[in-house]
Amino acid sequence: MDDLPGALERVEIVLATLHQFEDGTIYFAPADIFLACSRVLLAAGDARAPTILDKAHAWLEEHVARFDDDALRRQFIENIPSHAALMRAWQERQTSAV
Repeated sequence: MDDLPGALERVEIVLATLHQFEDGTIYFAPADIFLACSRVLLAAGDARAPTILDKAHAWLEEHVARFDDDALRRQFIENIPSHAALMRAWQERQTSAV
């Protein structure tokens, strides 16, 4: 919480690990990991924050698209706190970018 340099160090490790799986072999990349990374990068003024948030949103949308039912898609986002928080953060960034 009060150790931004330490948090950035950990984010670099996480991002390097996630980068290894960008070919689609990773099926479970929790939204809270993406969200935490984007928040740390944002707090540090790191220009990668929006890109990480966009990747997180793309991951979420990819998983949501697997549901044929609109109600299930909504539940997948709204009933999992990290998914809902990620969607709100992404939407807020979209609104503030306009």
